Amino acid sequence: MKLKHLTMGMIVIALGGGSIASSQAASITIPDGDSAGTYANFGGFDWSAGGKATVFDWWTDQDTVSAGDTRDITLDFWTIAGSVSDPFQNNLTGPTRGILDGDYEFTFSTQLTERATCLEAVGGACIQSEFELLAGSWQIYYDPNPNADQLAGTGFQDGTLILEGDFDLGFAGVFTAIADATGFVGGTGSNTLQGTVTYTNSDFFTPDLVGTTVGTELKFGNDRTDGGVLVTGTPFNSPVTCSVEDGTICLQADANQSFRAAEVPEPATVALLGFGLVGLVALRRRMS
Repeated sequence: MKLKHLTMGMIVIALGGGSIASSQAASITIPDGDSAGTYANFGGFDWSAGGKATVFDWWTDQDTVSAGDTRDITLDFWTIAGSVSDPFQNNLTGPTRGILDGDYEFTFSTQLTERATCLEAVGGACIQSEFELLAGSWQIYYDPNPNADQLAGTGFQDGTLILEGDFDLGFAGVFTAIADATGFVGGTGSNTLQGTVTYTNSDFFTPDLVGTTVGTELKFGNDRTDGGVLVTGTPFNSPVTCSVEDGTICLQADANQSFRAAEVPEPATVALLGFGLVGLVALRRRMS
């Protein structure tokens, strides 16, 4: 009887009833350039500090806004990878070398529908808002012919789709504007979004990626670190006229993105599962 209970206990552990070690490390494969090859310990991307974002349907200077007012907006964001990182956000030197040498590019684009709620208004203008994500999907492409144009918003979706997913709905961040006697002159905010990976291109990643986290810092007006250059188009809408007065706001976006890979059983776990199945067969024979 004790032997039977012991055998059943080992089977339960082997089949998932106990704690089993697994691996969540992922690898990335680069098919082109001097960096071609497969690199272990992939964690994510550090996106360019010169990324662009555009907010459509914002309050215009003709609107009188009070704290508590809401407005649904569309936010487009697109950028180029500056480096490929490991799970600790250190550069993976091989893939990153290929980016710096111009062998290829990774591009990111997302379109979000958000509800802005004014937290503080002064003189009928909203100077601080929080955002709730109502809908949002994202895509990452690999292109062996780097051609992305940040200002025009072109060349961001013409490569090979390697990752795609959706963001979790809910609270998405806060943005604070800076104003003087002439109007809005700057602003900054941050977003942290969690999401699900719905498509992994197995030619590039092993195993499949299942989750993602994106942290973004947004800057507007004089706070911009790219010289205040404004966009003329986006991957989703073209052309764009950046005008706070008309309710279209163009921002700089600096972001990094990490991924969680699907759990893969370690070799020892696979062996334990096999032992459990053998034990289960033996036990059934003895019971018969």
